[in-house]
Amino acid sequence: MLPLRKSYTLRVYHILVLWNLRILHKRYKLFSEANKVSIVKYNYMKYFKNLLANLNKQAFLVILLLFTLIKTNGQEKQKCFEDAGLKYKTVITINFLTATQVNGVVTSSEYDSDVKEKTHFTGTISGKLLKIKFKGKPPTVGAATQWTTKPWLIKKKNKKEILCLIFYSKNYDTKKWNNTTYEFAPCP
Repeated sequence: MLPLRKSYTLRVYHILVLWNLRILHKRYKLFSEANKVSIVKYNYMKYFKNLLANLNKQAFLVILLLFTLIKTNGQEKQKCFEDAGLKYKTVITINFLTATQVNGVVTSSEYDSDVKEKTHFTGTISGKLLKIKFKGKPPTVGAATQWTTKPWLIKKKNKKEILCLIFYSKNYDTKKWNNTTYEFAPCP
């Protein structure tokens, strides 16, 4: 059924092309060169028709390729940062779901034991800041260090991205508690 339909539309197309060429011949009074012009124009029309049919296939493939690139390149990125403290090693993995949403996991392990604490989180992105909410109790990152609800920041330092977190921690020199910025380096 499809080949008959295709041949029918092709015939209609040829009739329309010939009709348009006849109108052009009358309008521009191409009597002696009419046959040559019509053959050349017919060949060009046929060429462009075949080109359009191939472009439809190519356009579909290009759109499919762009959609795939946007999906993979767009947001589904994962970044990993780590901090090797005095007693604990903390690894933060962030999954960028969309332009405004993240999730991930924080894993903390004490050097002297094989015990690992792991907590998942979700969050939103606002500019360069990440507002994070833990799903449960955040893991321990130090004996005198506590998590805060302050936003996280990813910034460039020495051509590498680092993750800056503000913790409420005790200064061992002054014996006072205050907000301290910890810098997490990219995972190797």
